[in-house]
Amino acid sequence: MAQTTTGNLANETAKFPYYINQVPISNAGSDQTAKAGNIVTLNGGGSRDPDGDKLNYYWMQTAGKNVALSANRISNPTFTAPSVTTPTVLKFGLIVDDGKLSSHQSAVNVMVQPRKTSYFSHSHKVVHLLYFFAVNQ
Repeated sequence: MAQTTTGNLANETAKFPYYINQVPISNAGSDQTAKAGNIVTLNGGGSRDPDGDKLNYYWMQTAGKNVALSANRISNPTFTAPSVTTPTVLKFGLIVDDGKLSSHQSAVNVMVQPRKTSYFSHSHKVVHLLYFFAVNQ
C-alpha cells in the first residue's frame, strides 16, 4: 500500500494534481464564394486548444480543381481562385495539433464562380475587327 505524508489520499491528490492534455479543436471557418482570379483566404483562426497550448496548423485540399496554397502550416493561407467555366466547389480540410494530440479534421468549401465577360467587352472587340477589315480592304 502506498504511503502518503498526510495519510489521506484525497489530500495528496489535491496537493499534486496531474495534467491531462485535451484534444485541440480545429475550425476551418465558414464556407465562401469567390470569383475566378480573386485571392481567397482560408480562416483557421477559430481553432483552439482547451489547455491553451500553441497550435500547429495543417491545411490540405481534399477536392476540386487543384490550387496552390501560400502555405499549408499557418492559420490563414491564401490561394488564387482558379479559372472555371461553371461554378466549381473546392474543398479544404484543416487539422490542428498541440504537439501531443491532433484534432479531428474540419472542412470548408469555397465555391468558385466564373468571371462573366461583359457584353460591352465582346461588342468592343467586334467593332475593332470590323474597322480593321474595312480599313484593310
